[in-house]
Amino acid sequence: MHGQHVRASGDSPTFKALFRNSGLEPIYIGRKTVNAKIEIGKTKIDGSVGKDKTNNEEDVKLVAELLVENDIENVPNLCLEQGKWHDDLAKCIETFIPNATWIGHNGSNIKKLTKKRKSGGTLKQMEYDMSTQKHTSSESRSVYNAKLDKIQKEMGIEENSDYDIVLEIANKSAIDSTYFEEITKDVSFELKNVDLYKSEEEVNLSPLLVERIKKYHKFIVATGLYTGDMKVQDGARSSKRAHRWSVEYQIEQNKYSKDVKNNLIKMFNDETYHEGDFIKDIDGNLWAKKEHFYTYTGKNPAYKTKTEYEAAIKKAAEEEKAKKTLVIDKKEEEKKEDLKTEILWSDVRSYVEKYTETEKAKNYRAFRNSSTKYASEGYSSNSNKRLPSSKYVSTSNHIGGDAIDISSGGFLFKTDAINDLIALRFGLIRDGGSGEGWHFEMTGVEVTKENEKYLKKTESKK
Repeated sequence: MHGQHVRASGDSPTFKALFRNSGLEPIYIGRKTVNAKIEIGKTKIDGSVGKDKTNNEEDVKLVAELLVENDIENVPNLCLEQGKWHDDLAKCIETFIPNATWIGHNGSNIKKLTKKRKSGGTLKQMEYDMSTQKHTSSESRSVYNAKLDKIQKEMGIEENSDYDIVLEIANKSAIDSTYFEEITKDVSFELKNVDLYKSEEEVNLSPLLVERIKKYHKFIVATGLYTGDMKVQDGARSSKRAHRWSVEYQIEQNKYSKDVKNNLIKMFNDETYHEGDFIKDIDGNLWAKKEHFYTYTGKNPAYKTKTEYEAAIKKAAEEEKAKKTLVIDKKEEEKKEDLKTEILWSDVRSYVEKYTETEKAKNYRAFRNSSTKYASEGYSSNSNKRLPSSKYVSTSNHIGGDAIDISSGGFLFKTDAINDLIALRFGLIRDGGSGEGWHFEMTGVEVTKENEKYLKKTESKK
């Protein structure tokens, strides 16, 4: 960073540069996009490296480089410079990985050898332990800033340009509370609704996440990138609510339908999940009716609605009546144990739409106003509590207190990358997926003593 360029005036030409679309490539869709901007170097080899192995020159060089990066001494120069095998390289490999004398192109050894390099190419996450309310930082501010500088360079932000200077100001504001208060002294807008979403059942929202969002909001108001109060629209989310929202999304939007159908059939065939005429999950949500299922033998007729199913049964009965005889297929009678169950999927989807609307009228947070956006699960993929949800749906960070949704209408340019580059300086990242400009999580930059002072100071004002 370049401290001599720091300016604090909201009327400066530097800040006025923010009042237009930057034209930078959007990076708000998540960590993968951001991490792709950080150079880490090569991490794959094409063949095996070891005595009497393939030993391609580039592979040998890479293994030697990685050993040096992992602080292994006496790596042969012949390997490093010319990519030629030397038996001493086997000793170096064994020093790093006991009982290993060669590295394959896949498997655990190459993963161990590249772990350090790969970690240098990712922004770490902040770990929050709700039981102790402790946060575990993953990397120092200097290491973290070096990664952010790489991201900015990769995005074409030139040194000493207006955007570079603004990001430097953001960085100083993030780590120096006195400077931050000077920059934001005229900002009266606040972060609202925090208490509404601070806790829910077993989940508590990270206080550090709240404070980072507060500082970020004030800074982007001061720089003209956001106007008005910022409202928290969701924070701590119980596993039960996350589960409800996710299943609603999957059924109503017809996502992961093969998995969800199979899980509902599994529940239909297990009386544990029965409640009167309904199929309920472990939390008590009623996702289908028994009349939404039918049995068959042979080829699946794939009925979608009860009306379609009943019409087919009626037609079959009429055809039998027309023959003026009732023929019982003895072979089919013998196959009753082979009966298969299928689901009337369209009926299920129509039912769930009405069911969720009814439940929402009782409790507005039971389900979302719109189920069109992706909703992550509240339970792990191996838990029966997840049924009928698909195993392929991710688990929400809201259930760990590690995510917050805010009102995004106040952004001057909601998807502009400058919002995200500033957020990164404050230890935040938008990681809710494409289109979710309101979902923020923490990065793993350390909590400094200066940060702790600010946290204590703001906490005492409450």
